[in-house]
Amino acid sequence: MTSPTRKEITIALIGFAGVVLTALLSNYDKIFTGTTTQSNYNSEVVNGDINIQLRQLIETSGMRASLEAIEKNRLEQYKAKYKASQEELNCIADVGLQNNQLIDILVEALRKNLSLKDIQELNKFYTSSAMVNYISKQPAITLDMIHGLEEAMARNHRRNIALAGTNRDPKKQTAQSCPTTEN
Repeated sequence: MTSPTRKEITIALIGFAGVVLTALLSNYDKIFTGTTTQSNYNSEVVNGDINIQLRQLIETSGMRASLEAIEKNRLEQYKAKYKASQEELNCIADVGLQNNQLIDILVEALRKNLSLKDIQELNKFYTSSAMVNYISKQPAITLDMIHGLEEAMARNHRRNIALAGTNRDPKKQTAQSCPTTEN
């Protein structure tokens, strides 16, 4: 293997300098402000456009992060339950409702039920330090809630199947079984 020539090294250094310069310029406000600030994700947007305010609400409230966590969990469950390959999981994700479609539906639902002033106040509330901390944990909270709901639904399903089996045989009915209609 031959060693790189001076010309190749110079070209590589120019490319590296370009990447570093681009990164510095892109993040100038974050690097050279002298203060630590929250990311734009959690900063209030001062704008009178309801669409911008609604999308900011979805971001700052953690709704998007929760939707993404739910989708990731759903795909992990498919993988475990059906032994799905990554290719199959990608297909399932591509064919289903996309998060952007869900966000568009959510924007319309919020627009119908909230005023611009309400949305602006919510955006201000969600950028407070306590809410930023809560929102960072919201995807995990959402997944814990979903797991709890799945367990409760499974218990209810088993109970309902047992009750349905008991109710089919009048001799096995007990006072605890659901009432049946008399014909």
